[in-house]
Amino acid sequence: MPRATRADVARLAGVSPATVSHVLNNRAEEVGVAAATAQRVREAAEQLAYIPRATGRHLRASAPRAIGLFLSEAPTPANIPLLSRIVLPAIEEARKYSMFAIPFFPACQEDGTITGPVTAHDVLSETDLRAAIIEVDESHIQLGHDLAQQDVPIIWMNTRGRPADLSGAISLGIDDKSGVNKALEQIVEPEGKLAVGYGSDLPPVAMSGSQALATDIDWPLEDMTREAIAIASRPTLETSETADKITFHTSIVRPT
Repeated sequence: MPRATRADVARLAGVSPATVSHVLNNRAEEVGVAAATAQRVREAAEQLAYIPRATGRHLRASAPRAIGLFLSEAPTPANIPLLSRIVLPAIEEARKYSMFAIPFFPACQEDGTITGPVTAHDVLSETDLRAAIIEVDESHIQLGHDLAQQDVPIIWMNTRGRPADLSGAISLGIDDKSGVNKALEQIVEPEGKLAVGYGSDLPPVAMSGSQALATDIDWPLEDMTREAIAIASRPTLETSETADKITFHTSIVRPT
């Protein structure tokens, strides 16, 4: 029989999953949960033999040490930044906390064509995850929902823009305006015109006419990845209806 989840307790008690977390982590009075509601949640948890994930870590001798890193693209020769700026830093950072970062990629053909997304069932049938770092992508919304239903804390990571408005523990993202604006301030063609070109997989490069100028915009993928791993390694971490947001900012890289 599958172990009960926070969502199961919430359904039985007739409350939200967030209320279950508040009650079972002794924060009911602090956040204003009625005593009768709190009692109903505790009775539901007892009836289902539910142990909160964070509490369970303290009770088990071997707590999960695997952090899932779910990416929307497969590593290909044309997508080297995926490995050098996300996957490898994640593995390296996880070791500092005695954790293991396990990258999960979508199923794809030899030419890189994606044939199917990763599913929570496939992952959890083989791995007990401490937390899941999920790249923001339409194909990952269901994955995040399903993992959260199994009490896996979710950390969203938007590699192409600002933090997403999704339920989870933390939502990380990048604000490109600071780097782009600083680069543009220094690039003016003789006739006073500007042009900026953006690549889909690489950081944007400021352009002037047909010549690429030696002013690259640093897209802080590695810093964001390392921060996500550090957050995932915390002793306690919970998914909530609204994720806290952390924004990273681009900067310009001077030519050497």
